[in-house]
Amino acid sequence: MGDVLDSYRLLLQGVWLTVQLTVYGGALALVFALVFGIAGTSRHRAVRVLNRVYVELFRGAPALVLMFWFYYSLPQLGIRFEALFAGVLALG
Repeated sequence: MGDVLDSYRLLLQGVWLTVQLTVYGGALALVFALVFGIAGTSRHRAVRVLNRVYVELFRGAPALVLMFWFYYSLPQLGIRFEALFAGVLALG
């Protein structure tokens, strides 16, 4: 129990990072939900089809898989994200 109490600074940093990921990811999810929700009611068939592709591809994938994909796979293609941004993007 003493080891846990001795490392409270690390625990507080982890809590702060979790709060940041939650707030930023929730805000991004809200924006995406509004945009793609409106796109789903579009009169244009192409917009609705692109909306369905997004929903089935990204929202159907587990968040952990997306986090690994954004942080480890995309740098292989030359697209690099900071760790916090990759987490926010995956949660959003």
